[in-house]
Parts: sequence; structure tokens; C-alpha cells
Amino acid sequence: EVWTWFSMLCALFGSGTQQSEIMVAVIQTILRPRLKCIDGELCLITGAGGALGRLFALEFAKEGAHLVLWDCNAAANEQTAKQARELGVQVHTYTVDLSKRQSIYEAADRVRAEVGCVSILVNNAGVVAGRRLLDCPDELLERTLLVNCHALFWVRRVSFTHTTHEASLYRHEAPTWIM
Repeated sequence: EVWTWFSMLCALFGSGTQQSEIMVAVIQTILRPRLKCIDGELCLITGAGGALGRLFALEFAKEGAHLVLWDCNAAANEQTAKQARELGVQVHTYTVDLSKRQSIYEAADRVRAEVGCVSILVNNAGVVAGRRLLDCPDELLERTLLVNCHALFWVRRVSFTHTTHEASLYRHEAPTWIM
């Protein structure tokens, strides 16, 4: 019923006008979605050493989530961890090459054994070539596809193994997914 009211207001003001844009902003401010409390949750972030991964880690840390950080660059990953620890949360770092399936599976086993069950996944890692696809050397193209495509499935497979057997990285039947 709120959206019916909203639709009528947009029709009144006309869509695409400055007034309708203002109305949308006001209604979105009033009707914000309720955020899930993540205080104390364990969040796995891939690509945590990069700029976007670091931002994700710090935002989750501000909300009280404990972190498991995966990145192929150990120094950058530790820098993210240092900043997150300053916010008072537990942080565990792992050097993981997401272009290698076995590296993902081994890291998942270590997380399970050393930290426990993860409840939130931010599958953030990615490779950006910075040039046209056809201008990329074969090695870069392969790495890009392995990290940006295959790794998403490999990490997801690790997360849903509990549906077929006991070994699961995640504690909930349906982990919170952010990709």
C-alpha cells in the first residue's frame, strides 16, 4: 500500500522530474530497509588486501563482525587486518591464491579448524587487466577467468558442502551472501 501511494505521488509530480527525484529520496530515507545485526558474526572477505576488500572489512568491523581475510598479497592483507583490529574485532588472515582450486579448499579447511564457522561471505576478489581482452597475454587472461569466474564457484562450493556432508565452512543452513 505504501508503494501504491508512492506511485500516485510520482504520477502527480511526473516521473523524471526533479520533484519526483526528491520524493523518491525522501521516501527511501523514511522506508529504509532494516539492517541485520552482525555484531559477533564471522565474516569471510576474499580480496581483502585490495581497496574494495579493505573497505568491506572496515565496514563489517565497524558493525562488530569478526573477520577472516583472504588475499594473495600477504602484506596488503595484513595491512587491512591491522586497520580492522584497531576497531576492536578479531581478525584472521590467510594467504590464498584464488586462481588455484586446491588453495581455496585448503584455506577453507584451515579456517574451519582454526577459527570455526563463517556466517557471512563477501566474495569480492577479482583481477582487472586494465586493457582490452584481446590485448591481454594468455597468462593474464587465464588468471582473470580463474579468479573472476571459477573462484566464485569454488568458494561457493566450499560454502555449501554441508548439504552433502559434514565438512562445511559455514555454520548456517543459508549463509548471508554478498557478492
